[in-house]
Amino acid sequence: MPSPFSAPRVPLPVPCLAAGHQYFRATMTTILLCISLAVAIETATPQLLVAQKQPSVSVNKTYPQSVVKEITPETITVQFGDEKPKKFPFSVVLAAGGIPKDPRPTGQPGPSYRVLENSMYRRSDVKVGDWVYITYAVLDGTEVCDHIWIVKRPGGLVPPLPEGVKEVGKIPYHERKNAYWDLVDNGNAYPEHFGPHRKYPLAPMPRAVPPKPAPKL
Repeated sequence: MPSPFSAPRVPLPVPCLAAGHQYFRATMTTILLCISLAVAIETATPQLLVAQKQPSVSVNKTYPQSVVKEITPETITVQFGDEKPKKFPFSVVLAAGGIPKDPRPTGQPGPSYRVLENSMYRRSDVKVGDWVYITYAVLDGTEVCDHIWIVKRPGGLVPPLPEGVKEVGKIPYHERKNAYWDLVDNGNAYPEHFGPHRKYPLAPMPRAVPPKPAPKL
């Protein structure tokens, strides 16, 4: 028998039960959404970290004309004037003995710069003592040699560009350079096949000054 002091059990009306079920469903939905959001954030975090760790690339930088001091299969060391020699690691193409015809990709659409044909020398074309320009890229703070331009070979001749390099000028680059240095160093005129582009040594000083044309009346 129920105690005279206990309250009688009164059944809850149907609307109260429905409201309880709705509250339970809303709570579970909220919990599931929170779990889904947490999983999405945890999954996306490594991707964000990977994106932040993408290497920074700066390309088509030119080191001043320098003298080659050392060449190894992996590096080239040059010296500009009286400055301390500088060592550049070769790009993958140069280290493999290839011809650096293409610009270094930057991850952006389209070519990043135009590679001149006189900058397509291979690692094997360069010798110690050569005067060169180095075109390099900066990859996460490391300066990497991408292209080599041979300007002069003291005591020798600038070598031809590698076979397969298409030159724009009618007279090959190495012939133009060797003719120029033969004129500057030895006072010899350009070869005859240079035609209208042939250059001659200047007469020693004092040189005769050509007369000025008479003024038109």
